[in-house]
Amino acid sequence: MSKVNFPKEALVIAAIGHPLLDFMIRLVLVAFVFIWYGVPFKAQMIFVPFILPTCHLASDRLELRFIHHQSRLARYRQYTGYGRLPLGCS
Repeated sequence: MSKVNFPKEALVIAAIGHPLLDFMIRLVLVAFVFIWYGVPFKAQMIFVPFILPTCHLASDRLELRFIHHQSRLARYRQYTGYGRLPLGCS
């Protein structure tokens, strides 16, 4: 094994560069979809790429909440027997 020397600033640039690259790719895709569906350009559309990650985070938060409630319901059914079919039914 050998030690590889590199400037520590490269880690910071990589940490910043990755989200910027994702942002640019998302911006191009959103612009393509707007052009495809014939949406006229307005100045407010500049903020769309900033809104999309916010909506994505909100949907992830809702998904986690639903998963949490689903697991609570499964535990409730496990302990109470609620929701099970009676014996002999299939």
